[in-house]
Amino acid sequence: MSGHRRTWFVVLPDTEAGSATAAVWGTAERRAPHHPGGRPWILGDWPADESVTVQAGSVTPAVPGTSDADTHLRRRLGCDVRDIADVAAETLLRPGLDGATYALTGPQAFSHSELAHLLGELTSRPVRYIDMSPDEFHGHLVRTAHLPDWLASHVVEIQQLAIARPESPNDTVETVLGRPARTLGAFIHEHLAMFAPVA
Repeated sequence: MSGHRRTWFVVLPDTEAGSATAAVWGTAERRAPHHPGGRPWILGDWPADESVTVQAGSVTPAVPGTSDADTHLRRRLGCDVRDIADVAAETLLRPGLDGATYALTGPQAFSHSELAHLLGELTSRPVRYIDMSPDEFHGHLVRTAHLPDWLASHVVEIQQLAIARPESPNDTVETVLGRPARTLGAFIHEHLAMFAPVA
């Protein structure tokens, strides 16, 4: 953990005794992920960017402290919408491709931390990924990104689905189109102006 501040945590059982212990410490200005039943699970004080929590169905592993768990547990696939459109057109126009189901992905999966690093490299700006619980992420989307509640809930649901049902990159786009799928790096480079600081 970081040496710039006093950090600590304690793991509490999902029992009345655990709740009583949490009440003694209190939760003001402290982080307290909860058990499914609502009782405090991990009580402590640590920087937001020094923990990783993954919710996948009924299983929620948590790693307090600096860790590369995000890299191994939560990798995301993206497919350029132009590749999706090109594959759709090809299946309509080329004989023998209709009637099948095509799972389309980009050529590489990224963790959130890797995506932040890539954005930082391409924009020459510091970009840091901060892990949030589903509830924290929903609140951020509503308060900061000003998304309507229903859309924020949908975005969180998609993120959780990607965790619960991880996928691996495939070569379907290249097989159908005869060219490699567009990379995330290429997409960001093409749209660098969208990532410029707001004046």
